[in-house]
Amino acid sequence: MTRRPPTPEVVLRGRALAARLRAVREGKRLTREALAARSDLSINTIAAIEGGRRNSPELFTVAKLAVALGVTLDELVHGLVGDNPANPGSKVP
Repeated sequence: MTRRPPTPEVVLRGRALAARLRAVREGKRLTREALAARSDLSINTIAAIEGGRRNSPELFTVAKLAVALGVTLDELVHGLVGDNPANPGSKVP
């Protein structure tokens, strides 16, 4: 079976997730190694997501990262913070 290249939309979503993951991780002053230990994921997995080499990580993987970072899935995946997603000031980079 041949793998298809990701669509441009998937690539853009992967880049957005990569940027948010890195921003939240660095904002919490965690290294990739520390996040790997907290999330029970490999450093390579975290590096691949942050580096844009893994555009569509499994939901379970993203959930483990969110828990380890102390944020919700919405905050990590969509950048939503707080109870009012319509609030323009409520975005995580």
